[in-house]
Amino acid sequence: SGTSIHMSGEMFRSLSNITMTHIPYKGSAPALNDLLGGQVMMMFDNIPSALPHIKSGKLKALATTGARRDPTLPDLPTIAEAGLPGYESGVWFGLMVAANTPREIINKLNTEIVKGTKSPEFVKRMTELGYIIHGTSPETMAEMNKAEVQRWGPIVRASGAKAD
Repeated sequence: SGTSIHMSGEMFRSLSNITMTHIPYKGSAPALNDLLGGQVMMMFDNIPSALPHIKSGKLKALATTGARRDPTLPDLPTIAEAGLPGYESGVWFGLMVAANTPREIINKLNTEIVKGTKSPEFVKRMTELGYIIHGTSPETMAEMNKAEVQRWGPIVRASGAKAD
């Protein structure tokens, strides 16, 4: 399916030399249902989707995929800490606009969005959901996007994922 969650699993498979079968789902909800129901043995998922099931004790989290421990699960090690050095798969969200959007509009949007991401209410709610907020500049976002394409390209190619 080529999603970030799928690629996190592919990176794990590649670095660990463990054979796993990717089962494509249309979103986390049906995959979580199958995990909770015992139809699948494990899955990679975003913390906000799985957190209620982890907190209720229905799921056991083994490790997080990021470079640092997640503040919502501070006792949970990263995959690298748990014994797979070099593993790091963070998921990020960014706002995109059409390439021909005037610079002044981009700057205004960025200013207002960064201001919004610093709102105490927003930060509190996003943190409760397991998100870590980083307001940044369009230039930093573009650099990060280029680096991510280079980093993930070999993993995507090795996985055989195709754009649908």
